[in-house]
Amino acid sequence: MLRALAELLDHPVLNIWDDRLNSYYVQNNYPELSLESELDRVEMGYGVIPPRHFGNLRCMLPRLRGLAILDNDGRSRIDFSDGGLKTLFWRRYEAENYFITPELLRKYSMAHYSDEDLFSTVVQVDVNAVLDDLLIEIVFGGNLADFETWRGSPPDPARLVWESKTERLKLSSLAEEFFRRLGARLHLPMLLRKGELHRLVKLVDPKSIPGEVSQKLDALRELLVG
Repeated sequence: MLRALAELLDHPVLNIWDDRLNSYYVQNNYPELSLESELDRVEMGYGVIPPRHFGNLRCMLPRLRGLAILDNDGRSRIDFSDGGLKTLFWRRYEAENYFITPELLRKYSMAHYSDEDLFSTVVQVDVNAVLDDLLIEIVFGGNLADFETWRGSPPDPARLVWESKTERLKLSSLAEEFFRRLGARLHLPMLLRKGELHRLVKLVDPKSIPGEVSQKLDALRELLVG
């Protein structure tokens, strides 16, 4: 996800970021439990909190430095540094909250089905219906009037309402549920699951990405430069 955002923003960290970067994922992105996902979880140590994982490594590499970038899980969390490990939290729920919008979900879906000329109108109706139902249910708490007001608002006020309404929501779950419901409605496989949502980033306008994302990438670059 961070790599996709860095590429979108053409951030300088790309000049020093390569496959040798030792990355540790706090949780896996497998949507279902399977033998393969469980083996990966054990091998990669998923589920171990970052300070413990970092501390284990630092026992072998005393000069090791690390950076943890974590979801805030809908709560107010404060950045801190401890024993060579700097921990930063997203102000919004998670990284996906900085680029997932209804327009992006609609755009990706329609682009995927663009070759289906005979069904494009039908698919567009289905995409809009599934998306509207999901937004009313999850973002607007079933309040149709609020949803209609938001949908009819000019772009800037609508963006502010969206950011306010979704700051404490896990937008990766909303996106995954959208693709799940759309696939079921069209009798087709899901287009994307949570671990694949980084593919949406290439369709995002770089100007819409908040400065906080660049700040997180700055911290990563500082770590790699040493």
